[in-house]
Amino acid sequence: MVDIHLEQAPYLATSPSLVVAASTDPDGNYAFNGIDGDQIHFNCAANSFSAPFEVEEIETGTFCKPSRTQQGTVTGSWTMTAYMSYGADGVWNNLAPLAGQTHEVAFLPKGATVKGVDNPEFLCTVTMPKLPPIGELAPGDKVEVELVLAWDSEPTSSTTGDNVARHFFQGVASPSNPV
Repeated sequence: MVDIHLEQAPYLATSPSLVVAASTDPDGNYAFNGIDGDQIHFNCAANSFSAPFEVEEIETGTFCKPSRTQQGTVTGSWTMTAYMSYGADGVWNNLAPLAGQTHEVAFLPKGATVKGVDNPEFLCTVTMPKLPPIGELAPGDKVEVELVLAWDSEPTSSTTGDNVARHFFQGVASPSNPV
């Protein structure tokens, strides 16, 4: 086995991209299908993002190995704090109607760059939660809401090929993102 020294510079969150598919495929599922204008981008609406998950431990002990366990179900979510907004391009008007529906969601750590080894694209399905109409209010402050997108499927990652979601790159063209 070859020694690997983990010396890559740490990832600095500068322009992550979270995208929700808002168009349906031929089977009626909300999926990334290449139709322009049918994606919801959170680049400017969010100020924090996390992906907590838990792995269930299943006890499989025997008399010979009483403390044996194996990995069970993996559950998790993509949790984001978004600034509440209203209007045609607002968070409320675009997300509230999606509550209870299953959608594909893509995350790209560096949203202004094509995916690759140093910028994997993560994809999973989530059931969109109900969105509160108003978050925490304080005079003169931006209104924030926490949006928890619980995974219906464990995220998969891809580092090659076209991006599943069309990320609005700054001048970077690809077949899935004509500039």
